Amino acid sequence: MRIANKKKFIRSTTIAILLLIGLFNISVAKSNKEAETIDYTISRGQTLWSIAREYTPNSKDIRDTIHEIRELNNLTDATIYEGQTIKIKIEQ
Repeated sequence: MRIANKKKFIRSTTIAILLLIGLFNISVAKSNKEAETIDYTISRGQTLWSIAREYTPNSKDIRDTIHEIRELNNLTDATIYEGQTIKIKIEQ
């Protein structure tokens, strides 16, 4: 394979690499949002869904918050009990 215009090829390749690096940096910055963890005590009648609804931003799916709470607290299912203390991630 022979490249007809080496300068154009090098310029195009460099631009493509810089764009990919920029996109990667943006995605890393989004995933590194600072999050504070709080201790939350379960009240009578509460469910993971009702708790997650309080702490889920509008731009996020409530099911993702439930999944995060379960992972953070090593819960195998959605069963929680009155008086139980769990950790919840609060995005800033």
